[in-house]
Amino acid sequence: MSIIAHLRQVSGTQLKQFDMDPSTAYSLILGDSLSSARKTSQELQSWKTKNVLIMLKVIKAGKLENLNPQDRLVFEKAHLEFGNIARNRVLQAFDSLPKAPRKETGLSLEKSWHGIHYLLTGVTKGGQPPLSWTVHGDKEIPDTGKLMGYGPAHVLTARQVSSVSKVIARFTKDKFLRKFNLKVMKSAQIYTVRSTGDVEYLWTYFQKLKAFYLEATKQQNGMLSYFD
Repeated sequence: MSIIAHLRQVSGTQLKQFDMDPSTAYSLILGDSLSSARKTSQELQSWKTKNVLIMLKVIKAGKLENLNPQDRLVFEKAHLEFGNIARNRVLQAFDSLPKAPRKETGLSLEKSWHGIHYLLTGVTKGGQPPLSWTVHGDKEIPDTGKLMGYGPAHVLTARQVSSVSKVIARFTKDKFLRKFNLKVMKSAQIYTVRSTGDVEYLWTYFQKLKAFYLEATKQQNGMLSYFD
């Protein structure tokens, strides 16, 4: 399964709403699938609470064969319940797919996000702002419902967006290419970077990213970033 990065422009009013009620950010991200995601999260939490003892016994035993027959039956029942939860979530996901193409409301960086972050910051994770904010954002929006599989969403204010836009505008293609070192990036396990040709893929998405930040700056918008 791929890890995809998404950016979305948000207004100052929306940023204030996120502060007052973080769930509004996840309503914006998940749309119609929010209710099913919440239901699945609650079902999984209930499953964990109900089956914590048997799972501890499995860990202690090392393997299922070491469990006594009664405990093995309890585990098999718990395993079946977990499979049903997962299967229902997949069916809900298919049901929530749009029946017709929708206009993209933001920018998807697809799999380029890690390579872009590395070329901007020189590190696989973190780094110095404002460059470190470009892909990952800054302030975390609490995800108390554990709705996001790859961690909470983050936001930037309009001022931070402007700072990012100014600094990434200085990255010409020559500068971008000079920072690309295939051997080093493969050693650092940069996501999906496998060949020298990948630099063109990263540059294509970086151009889209620069244009998106420039547009957000002109509109005096903030930025919402998340992964799925």
